[in-house]
Amino acid sequence: MKNPAKEVVENMFAAFSSGDADKFVATVSDDTVWIYHGTQIIPKGRFEKKDGVRVFMKI
Repeated sequence: MKNPAKEVVENMFAAFSSGDADKFVATVSDDTVWIYHGTQIIPKGRFEKKDGVRVFMKI
């Protein structure tokens, strides 16, 4: 039996790993709030909606 939620997460991780921002953004909802706590390399930030997630992916 297929698990649709698992399939979405697998697609999300595959897109993230390959750096494909468009495919990654396609896996999140329109009301997503992506909070990144930051590292020394990538600064922290709050990214809202699909456009915000796309910005995060391009950092």
